[in-house]
Amino acid sequence: MKTLNRAFLYVHPTEKFWQLVGPLVEDKDFIAFHEPTIYLIDEDIWDEETVIKKYMKKIATNEFNQLVEHTEMPFEINDATDFTSYFKVDIGGAVVDCISAAPERI
Repeated sequence: MKTLNRAFLYVHPTEKFWQLVGPLVEDKDFIAFHEPTIYLIDEDIWDEETVIKKYMKKIATNEFNQLVEHTEMPFEINDATDFTSYFKVDIGGAVVDCISAAPERI
């Protein structure tokens, strides 16, 4: 096992997110099986709000685009409070890779 020089954001959409986005999702069964996403970030995390502000718009866009294509997001993310109303976020400071093979870049 290898400890990576990364921290992470564990992001899971809230009920508020699903109320706005759910009606736009074509495959409704996917909603029931949607899993949280882990975003690797720089290891130096000192202030949770600063980290959220840095990545919130990219994460919100990615989360929305996983579900709905070619549609504008039905909500805006202007600050960390907005972001955490649409997404539950946990921050962790250690990432350990249990797989010996190097990950492939997409």
